[in-house]
Amino acid sequence: MNWKCTLALVAIALASGASATPKRWNGPANLNDTGTGVAVDGAGNTFTVGTTDTGGANGKDVVVVARQPNGSVLWTRQFDLGLGLDEIGKKIVYDTFGNVFVLAQFDDPGTGTNILVVKYTIGGAYMGRLVYNGPFNLDDVPTDIKYDTTNFVVVTGSSMTPAGTTDAVIVRMMDNMSGFAFRLFNGPANGDDVFNAVAVDPLGNMYVTGTTWAGFRRNDLVFVKFAPNFILLAQRFFNGIVGRDDYGIDITVDNAGWVMIAGTTNNGPVNNDDILVLKFFWTGGGYIQRFYDRGAGSNDRAVAIASAPGSSPVVVGTSEAGNTDVCLLKFPPALGAPQWALNYNGPANRDDVPTSLALDAAQIYVSGRSGSAAGDFDSSTLAVSLAGAPLWANTYDFAGLFDSGSQVVASPAGVFVSGTSNGAAGSDQTTDRLNPATGASMW
Repeated sequence: MNWKCTLALVAIALASGASATPKRWNGPANLNDTGTGVAVDGAGNTFTVGTTDTGGANGKDVVVVARQPNGSVLWTRQFDLGLGLDEIGKKIVYDTFGNVFVLAQFDDPGTGTNILVVKYTIGGAYMGRLVYNGPFNLDDVPTDIKYDTTNFVVVTGSSMTPAGTTDAVIVRMMDNMSGFAFRLFNGPANGDDVFNAVAVDPLGNMYVTGTTWAGFRRNDLVFVKFAPNFILLAQRFFNGIVGRDDYGIDITVDNAGWVMIAGTTNNGPVNNDDILVLKFFWTGGGYIQRFYDRGAGSNDRAVAIASAPGSSPVVVGTSEAGNTDVCLLKFPPALGAPQWALNYNGPANRDDVPTSLALDAAQIYVSGRSGSAAGDFDSSTLAVSLAGAPLWANTYDFAGLFDSGSQVVASPAGVFVSGTSNGAAGSDQTTDRLNPATGASMW
């Protein structure tokens, strides 16, 4: 059932929080440093991952910067395989035993792009690494990482085949970095397949969504559930309108056992791209679906999904109606028409692009970037109540240059945001701690 927006789409007029004052990290070579993800432990220590350009024979290295709750640096670790290759940090997750796992990739002239996972204790001790180089010895590109409570780390991505197509891949790594198992997925049309996101349940079952080539110039959304031993427990394909593209972007499994997927579906030349939400119970059965179309020929595309109390899906995405706006939606548990739909158009009336989504018991947070009047982008973090009331917007602009938030995490210690900020001699990694009530920087 396609839902046309009968609810008035509200343009958010957010109260402006105090300007952000994130902590910046500039690597030893004073070149380009990035922040692409952040994890937070129970004490409020942060671990920001990214990439640092060494400016020498080692090229680019993975970098992790750990900070105390007051923002001071605990430790910094650069990871280099020592082969003169570029190692690129992507994401980071925290387990329940005081460790962090870094998802990265590196390019090898002989084997192409490989998937890399590196483990550190929260004290900074190196605990090992694992490399996934697929069976075809070609490009293997990571997309997502999750830690499950059965002491494994799960990674998704794609593996290139000798035919020049890609198979989706899921890799389950032992958390002591002693080994891994994997499974490839080749869709029915034997074309390009990729798993874009993964979620895990307390039993170690793995839920993935992504895209599979369906032939006739069409991609379909794919969902697969794997047991811990990679037995296929469920598989579904979603084809919105025949001959149009459908993409699985993000997936979550909540504590009540509900699986929720956010995707994008093309509903034709009039409606263009629409946000798609699927929901079903983890033991199987049919699914319910909902489309969101802002109208007026807009392109609406999903970025991330999370579960609010009561198993209500919350989705953030983009909505293009002239400029690009942040689109934020909250659906009822039965996945009826949205309880509310908000869009955020920043003060400069330019493009606003979300990058991640986080929830606590009362509020929703979105990280991203907002186009400025000077023609660049500022890092932006938005807060909205679960009832749909706009709360605050926090922006960060350094010297009128490019700034962007990459990930937001909500914890009892505050709201934490990683990002990248350009400077006079390249870019710096940034991390900020925000007050959930006001959006003011706490550092």
